[in-house]
Amino acid sequence: MTLIREKETKRRKLNVDFDTTPSIHHKYNYKISRKYIKNKRVLDIGCWSGQFEKLAIKSVSSIVGIDPGKDAIKFASNEISDATFKVGNAQNLKFKDKSLDTVVFVEVIEHLPNGGDIKALKEISRVLVPNGTLILSTPNKHLLSILLDPAYFLIQHRHYSVKQLEKMLSATGFEIIHVSKTGGIFTLMTVLLNTFAKHILKMTINYPTWIKKQIETEYKDKGFATIHIIAKKVV
Repeated sequence: MTLIREKETKRRKLNVDFDTTPSIHHKYNYKISRKYIKNKRVLDIGCWSGQFEKLAIKSVSSIVGIDPGKDAIKFASNEISDATFKVGNAQNLKFKDKSLDTVVFVEVIEHLPNGGDIKALKEISRVLVPNGTLILSTPNKHLLSILLDPAYFLIQHRHYSVKQLEKMLSATGFEIIHVSKTGGIFTLMTVLLNTFAKHILKMTINYPTWIKKQIETEYKDKGFATIHIIAKKVV
């Protein structure tokens, strides 16, 4: 891992006021992945404090969440007894070949060091059974999405286009079966404000109902902030 990515991992601290409740983003990813995780053996890469697991636990056969954040993994293990949580990373999965049905890879690929994205996709392909499912989301390579993401400029936080992801997935043995884009100005602005409030002000922002509804609308309509992909392992 590069020095920048090591620093990013060390800076990321668990905040129980922010990091434990499933967000609209988690809920959307659960919604589109529900039929692909039902009664399946699932791996959630970058699980953090187990927000996705809270939504998915009743649907899956089994679910393991991995994350490099030790405090987050400890919290999740104590919070969600029916799931398994381990310290780990996407580029070196400690699972046997063809041992999992579905891998959830939400808002992680953009944080990996240069070249780590391809390595992680190869690892995911390795651990998935034939016709296994990958559920992926990542920031979209859109001007507004980039401009409203300080991490893009400060720590080389990547944004991807659908074409880039198609090329990478094809090269690592996947075929895309679903693509959607969600989120708009309200989504991006609240993410920016939440990040500032969490790390600088050490407080939680309670948004008015109309803003929350607007964000929900941005997840129902076609957006531009985030790409969501479902892909099948074909080789």
